[in-house]
Amino acid sequence: MNKGCVTFKGRKDGITVVLDENAEFSAIVEALREKITAAESFFGDTQAVVRFNGRQLSEEEKEVLVEIIKDGSKLDVLEAVVEYKNAPVLDDEQPRDEIKETGGYEMADNESMTVFQRGSLRSGQSIRYAGSVVLMGDVNAGAEIVAEGNVIVNGVIKGMVHAGCAGDSSCYVSALSMQPTQLRIADVIIYIPAEVTKNNKNRVAPVYAHISGGQIYISPLVNSNN
Repeated sequence: MNKGCVTFKGRKDGITVVLDENAEFSAIVEALREKITAAESFFGDTQAVVRFNGRQLSEEEKEVLVEIIKDGSKLDVLEAVVEYKNAPVLDDEQPRDEIKETGGYEMADNESMTVFQRGSLRSGQSIRYAGSVVLMGDVNAGAEIVAEGNVIVNGVIKGMVHAGCAGDSSCYVSALSMQPTQLRIADVIIYIPAEVTKNNKNRVAPVYAHISGGQIYISPLVNSNN
């Protein structure tokens, strides 16, 4: 099965489901059913407008795809729209006020993608992406990053970060300063005590979090040549 015939892209009001124009509809149904199940925790429990993009769909075909999304996720589908133009691609110059859900669930077979985003995330903002995320800024309290790959923050993590959200325990999280309210890698979760966060408030100490023996460890990022 070609999983690449269906990809997801996040947007402010929901998701865009990009469909391969040349794939058989039966292949699209199979790929969507598998990918929406795998992405259940990725999308979360929220209301969304679903846009189908990339090929023409009959009303019956659209309803089939909508039912698959409803059955395989917790999304409350407010509306389903069929579009015919290519979905917009995440632009790292996108104004910060426009970012609520950036990135999306998009991964080619056997290839991990990386999204680069400039600017800090404020409370209530998030990046969700089916690859690795590199943020040039801070993840402030109340903000979050959820990624299937690694998360690299060239700043301070004060909010929630989840790397390897699809279950990859080899993923890691790195930052110039680690002060998260919650940190997850795959299915392992740790909380940083408030007193530790307070003591490290003004400290810049590049570190990375990784799983070893089923636990998350935070280790210093040092040059092995020093």
